Amino acid sequence: MGGIEVVAVDNQKTLRQFVELPYTLYRNDPYWVPPLRIAVKELLDRHKHPFYANAEAEFYLALRDGRRGRTGGGHSRPEPQPLPR
Repeated sequence: MGGIEVVAVDNQKTLRQFVELPYTLYRNDPYWVPPLRIAVKELLDRHKHPFYANAEAEFYLALRDGRRGRTGGGHSRPEPQPLPR
């Protein structure tokens, strides 16, 4: 068993893999209700989604022995506070 290779989602190929992963994992689950792919892509679009105006996020694929997973993390930047007088 090899180590986990972590790949940043930083181009169209890895973005497509990131978006498509749950559709592959849960394709046979009768209880899974898939989101619209376009909605997922819009959520991840740093130029269009309003979340990213005051926040940052990174997304990653995890690969090991032909198995795949995905993860991400984000944080919002606090709004500047006025200095006390």
